[in-house]
Amino acid sequence: MTDELPVSAALTALGVPSDAEVEPAAGGASGSAWRVSVGGTTWVMRTLGSGRTASSRVAAMAAAGGAGLPAPEVLRRATTPAGEVALLAWLPGVPLFEALARAPALTGHYGQRMGRLHRRLHEVEAPAEVIGSSEDMGHPFGAGRGVPGLPHGDRLLHLDWHPLNLLVDESVGEIVGIVDWDNARAGDPSLDLARTRSILTLEPGLADIPDAVRLRLPELLDAWADGYGDEARAIPAAANVWAGLVMLADLAPRYADRPGALDHIRAWTESSGAHR
Repeated sequence: MTDELPVSAALTALGVPSDAEVEPAAGGASGSAWRVSVGGTTWVMRTLGSGRTASSRVAAMAAAGGAGLPAPEVLRRATTPAGEVALLAWLPGVPLFEALARAPALTGHYGQRMGRLHRRLHEVEAPAEVIGSSEDMGHPFGAGRGVPGLPHGDRLLHLDWHPLNLLVDESVGEIVGIVDWDNARAGDPSLDLARTRSILTLEPGLADIPDAVRLRLPELLDAWADGYGDEARAIPAAANVWAGLVMLADLAPRYADRPGALDHIRAWTESSGAHR
C-alpha cells in the first residue's frame, strides 16, 4: 500500500470520501500510516496486516483504550487485496521526542510519566486475540524464541515504547497518546522493559539525533525506571538476551553493508547471556 492506487482503494473500502486529503503520518514504518482529513475532521489510516496479525493489533489497541490508556480508537476496519486497513481516531499532541528537543530540562519530568504509563499498560491482561510472546511472532521477534529461561506472561506489551511513539500535550506536560501498536504482544513485562532499554541505549541511529536529546537519554531512562518501579532496574538477563537478538534481526538488513555497526549490540547480547 505504498502507491496511489492501493491507498485510494483502501480509502474507498473504509468509506472515506474520494476528496480526502492524504499524507504520510508519523508513528509506524514508512508506508503504514496516513493522515486523512475531510472537512476539518482528521483520522489516521493504518495497515494492519492480514488475519491473526490484524486482529491482534486491533485487540491490543482496544484493550489499552478500555483500560483508560490513550490508545487510538479503531473507528472502522476493512479488507483490501493488500491486507486489512483501519481508520483510527486522531490523537492530539506531539511526539515526546519533539517535546524533549524543545524543552530538554523537562527530560526527568517526562521520563517519570513515560515509566508510570508503561507500568499501567502492563497491568492490562492481553485479550486472547493478541499474539503471544511464546508464539512464532515473525520477524524480528522470532529471533528471540528459544532463549533459555525466557519469562512468559499474559500482560499487554507494546514492544516499541520510546519517545517517537508517545504523544504529549506540552501545555500541561502530560502524555496524551500512545501510537504504533504493530509490535503489541502478550507476554511478560520484562520483555517490554528490555526492549525499551535496548532501543534507548543500543540503537545505532541514536548517534544521529540532536545532542539536546541524545545527551539526556541516560536521564530519561533513569526517570523512566523511577516512574515504572524496581522491575525496570532489575530486568532478567534472559529478557535482555531476547531484546538483543530481536534488535540484531531487526537491524541486520539495514546494516548489511556495514555489519560492524552492530558489533556493540552483539557484544551486549553475549554479555547479557554470560551473566544469566
